[in-house]
Amino acid sequence: MIGVRLLALAALVACAHAVNETILNTSTLKARVEDDATGGLAITLDRDGTTEVVALVGLTLGTPTSVVSDNNIVITYSAADTTLTIQTAEITGKHTGQTISLTWDAPKNVVLQDCVSYGFHQWYGGPQQKQQYWPIQLLNLTRYSYVTKEADNCGVAERYWLNSAGIFYYFDKRVPLFFDSNNLLSNGACFLASVQSPYSNKRARNNLVYVIAVLDDVRKAHEYAVATYLNKPSGYPDELMIKYPIWSTWARYKRDVSHELVLQFADEITSYGFPNSQFELDDLWEICYGSLTVNTTRFPSMKDTIDKLRQRGYRTTMWAHPFMNKGCDPWYTNAKDLGYIVSSETGNVETSWWNDNGTTAAYVDFTKQTVRDWYMQRLHRLQNETGVDAYKFDGGETSWSPTVAVLQGDVNEQPNSITADYVRTVSAFGPLVEVRVGFMTQDLPIFVRMIDKDTYWTFDNGLPTLITTLFQMNINGYPLVLPDMIGGNGYNEPPSKELFIRWLQANTFMPSLQFSYVPWDYDNETIAISKKFVQLHADYTQTIIEACKKAVSEGKPVNMPIWWIAPTDTIAHAIWDGMYSYRIFTYVDFTKQTVRDWYMQRLHRLQNETGVDAYKFDGGETSWSPTVAVLQGDVNEQPNSITADYVRTVAAFGPLVEVRVGFMTQDLPIFVRMIDKDTYWTFDNGLPTLITTLFQMNINGYPLVLPDMIGGNGYNEPPSKELFIRWLQANTFMPSLQFSYVPWDYDNETIAISKKFVQLHADYTPTIIEACKKAVSEGKPVNMPIWWIAPTDTIAHAIWDEYLLGESILVAPIVTQNARSRDIYLPKGTWYDQGNKSKVIEGPTTLTNYSAPLDVLPFFVRAGSTAPFCSVVLVLLGVFTNVLSNC
Repeated sequence: MIGVRLLALAALVACAHAVNETILNTSTLKARVEDDATGGLAITLDRDGTTEVVALVGLTLGTPTSVVSDNNIVITYSAADTTLTIQTAEITGKHTGQTISLTWDAPKNVVLQDCVSYGFHQWYGGPQQKQQYWPIQLLNLTRYSYVTKEADNCGVAERYWLNSAGIFYYFDKRVPLFFDSNNLLSNGACFLASVQSPYSNKRARNNLVYVIAVLDDVRKAHEYAVATYLNKPSGYPDELMIKYPIWSTWARYKRDVSHELVLQFADEITSYGFPNSQFELDDLWEICYGSLTVNTTRFPSMKDTIDKLRQRGYRTTMWAHPFMNKGCDPWYTNAKDLGYIVSSETGNVETSWWNDNGTTAAYVDFTKQTVRDWYMQRLHRLQNETGVDAYKFDGGETSWSPTVAVLQGDVNEQPNSITADYVRTVSAFGPLVEVRVGFMTQDLPIFVRMIDKDTYWTFDNGLPTLITTLFQMNINGYPLVLPDMIGGNGYNEPPSKELFIRWLQANTFMPSLQFSYVPWDYDNETIAISKKFVQLHADYTQTIIEACKKAVSEGKPVNMPIWWIAPTDTIAHAIWDGMYSYRIFTYVDFTKQTVRDWYMQRLHRLQNETGVDAYKFDGGETSWSPTVAVLQGDVNEQPNSITADYVRTVAAFGPLVEVRVGFMTQDLPIFVRMIDKDTYWTFDNGLPTLITTLFQMNINGYPLVLPDMIGGNGYNEPPSKELFIRWLQANTFMPSLQFSYVPWDYDNETIAISKKFVQLHADYTPTIIEACKKAVSEGKPVNMPIWWIAPTDTIAHAIWDEYLLGESILVAPIVTQNARSRDIYLPKGTWYDQGNKSKVIEGPTTLTNYSAPLDVLPFFVRAGSTAPFCSVVLVLLGVFTNVLSNC
């Protein structure tokens, strides 16, 4: 039960109004709305002696013109014809706490934006993602349209965010919502209401409506959210589907299915002694997509196929979807003529999906009752003809519609309404049904399947995301989760034995098992281990069913993070897999002299105790501070001042120091390291960015660049032999080499090539040092784009994949996978190929298809340069680093 508290505040009206109003004042909780120094208004919460900002509101609107109180607070922005209404309510009954409701009303051309800092809390909920982080505050999304969509596996997009302090945010379904994480607000989320695609411009006004609920802890907050907003399932799926595995044709066979293959697969399952709940016949059984008519070339009699499966002890489901391919006639043309497919506001009915086969397709319009009836009649006809037990329903995201879609019903609930209408329609086929999307459909008693997982060990939609997606779905009110195929879908390659087994183990205590790749494709050990965990799942089926029943009766999740049973345990808040995803931390305040002295004393003590020569200093960005940080010194120089103070402090450890940040610290005689590179060939922080980051740092006045590890950091996977070698070559004429991956982990050729380029770097060390000296004396860069020696050469201006050492050496590394040649542009001058004075090239010229096998780095020495030979190589903790000082 919720009792509304009336706010007794005097009416205040002015042309421009300062805001400082109490909106809650209880013995345990106080809240105010007041002007914020960063612009807009801040809603601050004070509980248990701790004050935090729970919302920054009105960030795009300037100063309000009036504040009026009459049962609630109404803040007006006359110039924008916009109002904000704030109302509070007490939560009573089983749960106790407070809610703060915010309702923005504005013309549809006004963009509304409210934000919240993630602070030091852990955060949960939000959109389903391909790279499903958990907790979610590391998500990086820019003005992300908050609808169900195929992009990023966003099949579940409930408007719910919860944090570990017991505070949640829930947004009304009518809001044209966009979500921004870590862009508009560093270490924070912003929620924007904007009447733009994919939302219809036919809306009369723009609204941003949401509630902030404050309860005692994270579990109580979530329980209240389920009871009040998210809803709970009205039943649960078929118990046999929970107990025994589903066997699908998809991952193992893809579209290569037929009567003979299906029966062979079923016989294999039985012969190896595995149980089943049902056999799932996936894509491609139709004559064409959208026909819902069996391809009799593949299945001469689908009824016979299903009868034979039933005789073998299998129930059968068939794959279904909401698409119709153009040319799949007469079905496509009939549906189009009847107006049964989604049209855009411009009259376009064409869209595309993963099976459009080079043509276009249409999306069945489930927002129309006549279309829903027609679609279901066709499926019932197919069921009667074939004897199929039920269907696996794919698709259903809003993004398959042509944009902006013209749908039936309240325009303010579109386009998410098509997802809800699709799921509610097909759920009528009963407890064997599975779907892969949801929007405010948590009440349905059916499985919601995780969208296709990839066969990786990583967070790139691989095994770790099996767990984090499970959490995301449960926390958004979908506890009846059907995990995807064990081992993933094999779009890159089939799962290894180890990945297959570990995936099955991770899946064992989830609601259902779903195989397509099979244990007997490996070996007897895999068969034995798989039987063990299939049986373990069966042994615990009653526990799983009890959890499902509690989801129905009490709204409890089936699978949750461990904080569910320890809601005030801050360590548990951060755990996603039994290890920490990251820990809560504090940031040392280097803007205080006493703190700088204390920090350095601790490092000197460690140096004296261990004999370590120096330190590699990591971090130092402003964003590690809580937002907005209170720092020492001139407020107008904040927050960048903390970066500068950190770097200047640690630079005192001398010429072996490296840092990774800088702000107006170009004068320091230390290496600034490139932030961790990733082990890719691409511009996604991979090898090409080794060169472009070198330019960015030099052009900003940081010529003493320490490139990152050769080969990258391997966060995705270790570098291949080719990438390792090409990375070393690209690095050779930069100020220093830094190894962590090592040549002898590959082969003798890699060792020999690596020695060659380590020696080449050493041979040219005097040239590097001379360039460093000119940086000190004249402020010249060490490595620059080639336009540095040809400043009026318009071709040189655009080149990014060649660089200079000083003004005498031009380097053109290979940065493309499998390339054994490249085009090279040489600006005006006389050049010696590979420093060989017998190989003279006059520029400007372009060398086409310059040969560069794996052991060749293209480089050219400008006439008139010298190359003294001097190098010092320090080997420290197994990492090679060239030291330029004292050489």
